[in-house]
Amino acid sequence: LFAPSDAALDGAEALADDELRARLRAHLLTARIFSTDALGEMTVETDAGGEVTLVAADDGSLSVRAGGQTARVTTPDLDAENGVVHVVDTFL
Repeated sequence: LFAPSDAALDGAEALADDELRARLRAHLLTARIFSTDALGEMTVETDAGGEVTLVAADDGSLSVRAGGQTARVTTPDLDAENGVVHVVDTFL
């Protein structure tokens, strides 16, 4: 799961419920992936049926690209009972 930070969600309350739900599902991956699993670029399927591209930079940073936007992972690898959470700085 790529969980947008509170700042990234600023303004999301103005979205219609269906659009908000669809955009949030685009943050949910179908695979359990830790930041160390991403080497270079890696395409992963989302719960919404689309794809996101994970990009691991040489400096160890991780970002995710989808729909023409790029989000930087600010807090990676928060292990949860049902998956892995990565906090991102952009609502994709």
